[in-house]
Amino acid sequence: MASVAKLAAMPAFIKKHDAAYRCGGSCSAHAQWDALQEIGNRPESSSHKLASLTFQTDQFFGALAIRIADRGLIPRTAGTGKALLHHLTPVGESMLRNGHIVVNKVLADSLAPLTAAERQQLQALLSRLLD
Repeated sequence: MASVAKLAAMPAFIKKHDAAYRCGGSCSAHAQWDALQEIGNRPESSSHKLASLTFQTDQFFGALAIRIADRGLIPRTAGTGKALLHHLTPVGESMLRNGHIVVNKVLADSLAPLTAAERQQLQALLSRLLD
């Protein structure tokens, strides 16, 4: 079991990582980072599908997509029926690439105190939890 002191330190750890997931300071929220990643991974997906992938409601994702589109990161194009489809613009692709650089550095820095064996053990434990 983790000690109370270690559990008390978790908010600072989470805050450090949340800042990294804000696209290197270019996204205003973790939700925007998630949205950009999913849109990049699944171009031409509908708002409904992207909402589901990012664990958001359709209404929240729709409002989020409008804010992202207003920043020139994605266009929203008409699909079949009422569906709106999304993909990254070149600016959105650049922001996602830059965000990955920041995230990878923060993750590497965060895991640096662990030995190679400990990182492998952590990966195995996390994989087991996700299976």
